[in-house]
Amino acid sequence: MIIEHTQEILNHLGKIIKTDIVLDETMQAGVVIEDIHVVFSLLEEEEVLIFSAYLAPAPYENAGFLLQVLQGNYMWASTAGGTLAVDDQTGYLSLQQLVTLPFEHVTEVEEIFSDFLGAADYWKKQLSEAEEGAQSESATSDSDLLQQTAIRI
Repeated sequence: MIIEHTQEILNHLGKIIKTDIVLDETMQAGVVIEDIHVVFSLLEEEEVLIFSAYLAPAPYENAGFLLQVLQGNYMWASTAGGTLAVDDQTGYLSLQQLVTLPFEHVTEVEEIFSDFLGAADYWKKQLSEAEEGAQSESATSDSDLLQQTAIRI
């Protein structure tokens, strides 16, 4: 029953994003939405569906960004009710959201998933900005080093 209900939810989302989303034998399905890898995982016994968005490699060396992630996680401030984490297998920053099943109507998933994707997109952009900032900072520090070590006449 819960498997069929979950597949109905995924079918509904698939119509919206114009692709098939089908649970496999491991009770997972995956899709790429505008360069964000999203995995749906059904925990059948618990009757929950987990959305996971894999965004990009986590910038471990960027303490400022990691602080931003912690602040964004605090009371779900910037996650639309999800949780940010670093996937231990891929090293990617990921956003997860757990939804309790069943829904009274499959359309209830639309707003939840839209908010989830909005948060994932926000963090994807934050990662990109952090990467650009790190590259700019690296170029600046290289320039500073050259100026400090240059022979002055």
